This record gives sequence, C-alpha cells and structure tokens, in this order.
Amino acid sequence: MSNTESSKKKNSFSFRIIKIALIDSFISEDIEINTEDLKYSVGATIGMSNLAPDINVEMSYTFYSADEKVFSITVSTEYKLSKPKFIVENDEIVERSCLAHLIQLSWNHLRGIQATLIKNTPLEGYYAPVISPSKILKDLTPSEFASE
Repeated sequence: MSNTESSKKKNSFSFRIIKIALIDSFISEDIEINTEDLKYSVGATIGMSNLAPDINVEMSYTFYSADEKVFSITVSTEYKLSKPKFIVENDEIVERSCLAHLIQLSWNHLRGIQATLIKNTPLEGYYAPVISPSKILKDLTPSEFASE
C-alpha cells in the first residue's frame, strides 16, 4: 500500500444519518419585506456524545427585513460516526474537513425544510443562502461543543 493510499484510508470515515428534526420555526403573521434592508444570521451548535459515536449538528437561520424578524428555523441532524474520536481528540478538532462535510449536509437539510415551510407565503423565494461550512468552523472550538 502506498503512502497516499494509507493516508486516504487513515483519514476516511463513514456515517449514517440517524435523525433529522425541526426543532423550532417562526413565520411572522405580518410579513412586509423591505428589499432595501434584508439581513440574516446563521448559528451552529455541535453536540458530541462521550458514550456513543454520535454527533448532533444543530443549525439555525433567522431572516430579518428592516430589523424585524420575519422568519427563523432551527434544524437538528444526528449522525452516527464510524470513528467517534476521529473529529475531536484531546479537545482538538483533528479533522475539520469531515466536520465541515457534516455541517454542509445539516445546512442543506435546513434549507430543504425551510423551502417547504415558506411555500405559498410572501417569503417564498427568500431562501436561506448557500453557506461556507469553513466560515462556521473558523469560529468553533471544541470547548464550545455541547457534550453529554
């Protein structure tokens, strides 16, 4: 086995999606969209279990028009990992690309659920943007992870 093959095998991991859940959502009853002043915020929480090879990625998105909250959503995706200590070891994020992949998948779950919730409302067409998981990861440290 070459060094490249050995490195790929060492750095690979597999996972299963255990559960996708809508935790919370809000749609304003008095929706007035001011296209001159649109803002949004994105949040992420990573939960890791000390007892099982599970990781929970909770993503949230809030949409504002003229500083008024008109929509928010929080979606949780639970994964079972093949290597539970692969992503975080000794309070260090050891494999950011794998965690970034799980964040991207979780964000896509949020976007899909959001599209369903805003269908046939004045918010249809104002979808959560595509995000860079590395942008979210740069602000995360293992000490900020929720652990059980």
